[in-house]
This record gives sequence, structure tokens and C-alpha cells, in this order.
Amino acid sequence: MLKIEKLTCGYGPLNVVHKLNLIVQKGCIHALIGANGAGKTTTLMTIAGHLPVQSGSIIMENDLINRVPTKKRVQKGIALVPEGRRLFSDLTVRENLEVGGYSHPKKNILQNLDQILSLFPRLGERLGQLSDSLSGGEQQMLAIGRALMAEPKLLLLDELSLGLMPRMVEECYIALDQLKNDGMTILLVEQNTRQALAVADNVCVLESGNVAWSGKAEQAKKDSGIIEAYIGLSR
Repeated sequence: MLKIEKLTCGYGPLNVVHKLNLIVQKGCIHALIGANGAGKTTTLMTIAGHLPVQSGSIIMENDLINRVPTKKRVQKGIALVPEGRRLFSDLTVRENLEVGGYSHPKKNILQNLDQILSLFPRLGERLGQLSDSLSGGEQQMLAIGRALMAEPKLLLLDELSLGLMPRMVEECYIALDQLKNDGMTILLVEQNTRQALAVADNVCVLESGNVAWSGKAEQAKKDSGIIEAYIGLSR
């Protein structure tokens, strides 16, 4: 699905990620974990097209997308749920969702809306509310739903559980598991290491912009020293 080869990227002259190699397999959840400043968000932002590739390559379904504009990456099937959610505060829940499906026919938008409300019933109860009136967990559900309205093949999720109540984290991860069962490919950035390992098929640990370890999530869970050596399992 997604292949990254020797990717170097960052902000202006500052390179944050260095020669990253990563393969995200179709239908799997791949967790990207590491301490603050390790380069996780930078990686997602570069895949989505919000930051330039300094060197290396990003290949989506056998197509090199280094120079493909963000909008066309969305059309190719890449959708980002950014850290902090970045909803339109002056729009209602319904309007935020409809914005996510702007490039699709109205029939598709209505069908996708029904599917998202089935995934997140809470949103169905709040369609007419402004997004900034929602709780943090509900806003995260809305941000995920907005991304899903674009009918992505690859969903990029940045800090899913950050700042959320445990009950809301659980609901979001139940939805994530359902998406995986439906065949969605997910690249997940998550500070909550235990939560990430619980749902992921594969995991990559970043340390100072470099890959410190990568492999099966099951292996990382069995050998806690693997992850604890870099960021600790207490998170």
C-alpha cells in the first residue's frame, strides 16, 4: 500500500526525519511511536503533502507521490486526521463532515454520512451543533469522520488519544478496530504506547528522526524491553 524509502524531511533547512524506511501493508494498522520530537508528526505531514520531501521517496500503490499536491493525494486515497483535530469551529457537525467529502457526488456524501454516523452514533445526536460545542472525544470522532468522508484507502491518524478521557479513547479505538476489519489501512501515531501495541499489527519506533526498531507488534509486546529501551511502556 505505502512504501517509504530513505525519506528525509523536516521544516525548511531543519531535517527532522533522516532516511526513514517504512512499509505499511494493506489492511493493517501500523503504529509509529516514539518520544516527543522523534519525527512522528513530521512523517505524517510529509506523507499527506503538507511538508516537502527533502530526499528519498514516498510510493503509494506503486506511484511515486513526492511532488503530488496535497489535494491530489486525498484523491489518491490518503486522508490525515491531524493532531489537535483542526475542525471548523463555526460549522456544525454535519457541515464539517460534508466538507470532508467535497470532491465526491452528493449521493456518495449521503451514503458515507450514514456509515460514519453508524460508526460514531454520538455524532448523529449532534449533527446540528457547532463543532466547538463538542467534548474533546466527540471532536476526535468528528475529525476521524471528516477524514473518512474522503473515502480514503490509507488513513493517517496523529495522536488519537491525546487529551481524551479513557472512555472516549476506548470508543475511538473500538471504531479503529472496526475500520481495520472493514479493510482500512491505518498509519497511527500514538503517545499511548500500550494502546498502540494493543491494536497494531506492526510497529516502528522513531528516535531523533531515525528508526530505532521495527517489527511485529506482538513481538514488541512479548519483549517489553524493546520498547522500554526507547520510550518506556509506562506511557
